[in-house]
Amino acid sequence: MRNNPLCVASLIIGIAAIVFLWGPFLGIAIAAAGIICGVLGMQQVNARPQEFRGHGLGMAGVILSATGGFFSLVLTALLWTRVWWWR
Repeated sequence: MRNNPLCVASLIIGIAAIVFLWGPFLGIAIAAAGIICGVLGMQQVNARPQEFRGHGLGMAGVILSATGGFFSLVLTALLWTRVWWWR
């Protein structure tokens, strides 16, 4: 039994989504890729549990990607509307 590569990729992409959340549109695109990889990986783990493991890795990747995507979306909206509440 081995970890599903899509679940591992989702975790790595989720971490990248958190790191690059400051980039307008970049964080959103990275987050979307992480969510897609995580969901597909978890489906493969559920379909073939005797071959793959790593459901938790996929779930962590989806959560990190969603969090990074949300904050990237908020920062992008702040940039586009020029609402700088911290000034």
